Amino acid sequence: MIKIYPIALLILAVSFNSNAQNAIKITSEDMPIAGQTKYVYHDTTYVYPSNINTEAVKNGASQTWDFSSLVVHTIDTVEYVNSATTAYADSFPNSTVCGISSMYKNEVYFHNSTTNLSIDGFANLSNSIMVFQYDEPLLLMNYNSTYLDTFNGTSAIVYQQVYGKYVKINGIKYLADSVRKVVTYNTISEINGYGSVTTPTGTFDALKQFYTKNITRETYYFVNGQGWTLYKTKLITSYKLRWWANGYCYPIVECNYYPSNGIVTSFSFAEKNDDVVLTNINDINNNNVTVYPNPATSYITFSGLTQNNNTLSIYNSTGSLIDKKNISTLNATVNIQDLAKGVYLYTIVNFAGETIGSGRFNVAQ
Repeated sequence: MIKIYPIALLILAVSFNSNAQNAIKITSEDMPIAGQTKYVYHDTTYVYPSNINTEAVKNGASQTWDFSSLVVHTIDTVEYVNSATTAYADSFPNSTVCGISSMYKNEVYFHNSTTNLSIDGFANLSNSIMVFQYDEPLLLMNYNSTYLDTFNGTSAIVYQQVYGKYVKINGIKYLADSVRKVVTYNTISEINGYGSVTTPTGTFDALKQFYTKNITRETYYFVNGQGWTLYKTKLITSYKLRWWANGYCYPIVECNYYPSNGIVTSFSFAEKNDDVVLTNINDINNNNVTVYPNPATSYITFSGLTQNNNTLSIYNSTGSLIDKKNISTLNATVNIQDLAKGVYLYTIVNFAGETIGSGRFNVAQ
């Protein structure tokens, strides 16, 4: 029997293939390598305007996502180094690069293979040092991922410590010698859109990833005479939206997502700096505030302010606050002669606590 297909279906098929071919591909060359630095800007707005939610949930081919109105509340500097040079290299022998976060005080150990990017584990350095290893690497992205590609994976972290406290199990109080926690991650990824995404750092061709983690948290206590006893199980599902661009180490923008109400929270957006020392930097402006001259040697001036009595905060390239002062005029000049040569970041907050300006400047002295 000869099958005759409607012209419309043939056109649709051709269009679909064309769309898939126009989407970028994410490869191993787009992932972090030792010597790179990434600035991650966090917008911690509690409730985003409706247009941000509308932009974030758009899926499909040839999309445009406009996040240019995001602002900078906090800054994280991530330095990528050779994993073998770190203090915990022996715990992660397969890791190819380690990302060290200035904000979160942790080291994340990545494995960039020929087929995917994954996480072998991490070291929490904030208080008491704790090292966590996945039994199987946590899969983040497959190569050569493009529009409509999917993958899934399963990883778990098991850690235990001396406890020495009483706990109630099935209504009976026991002295528990130790506690063990097992966290299992079942991950699902779908590349459900492609197009161009705009952040305060620029516009990029990107793939959109819908990343789901189904998390099972199990707590066990060790009781003499009974062994390990399951105390409780907790199930959590988290969703992230990520936009990946070629050559940017990690997602160019990402946020948390709640499908039940279509709300997004906790946006971050990034830029990469391979050389660390920058010259002739333009502001990362979210409004009309500008800083000049840039680079500068003695003084910088902020223009475009629309109100007096603002607070200027200056951070170094690792995200540490190094100066905070009041600027009371619409065109404020600030003395920077005490600053060493390098890259600095700033935020300007008005009397109502709103961030009205943010960006970078370079001290060239």
